[in-house]
Amino acid sequence: MRTENSSVVDYTEELAQLARLAAEPEAIDALLARALASLRQVLPYDLAAIYQLRDGVLEIRTADGPLADERVRRHRLSLRDFPTLQRALETRRPIALEAHHHAGEEGDPYDGVLDLPHGHACMVVPLFAGDRTLGLMTFDRTV
Repeated sequence: MRTENSSVVDYTEELAQLARLAAEPEAIDALLARALASLRQVLPYDLAAIYQLRDGVLEIRTADGPLADERVRRHRLSLRDFPTLQRALETRRPIALEAHHHAGEEGDPYDGVLDLPHGHACMVVPLFAGDRTLGLMTFDRTV
């Protein structure tokens, strides 16, 4: 939110609400959903998802955007099928996926779930804490 006499953005109240949510373990999915919704204000997307890594499989914790539906929320990704996602996790660096990533054997992580246009914008961002790999976020935009 902007203050009346300034162009400075003040998220004090929003951060306090997020801190309260984070203190309640059962509310972590609500916290993650709000975080994605907040990111949409600065990073436009049609679909954003947060995946949790469990035994080599990425499972969606939350998804947001006009393309986020039940098919997406049930989606799982095996790292053995997606070496680019594995590389993002190993290097701990975001990767902007380009048309050649989706055109190869690996395909698009949402193939069979969504009909995203060829050449759509896509980025994966690894999530980690210390030495622990938590999962990743994906951001897709059809334009």
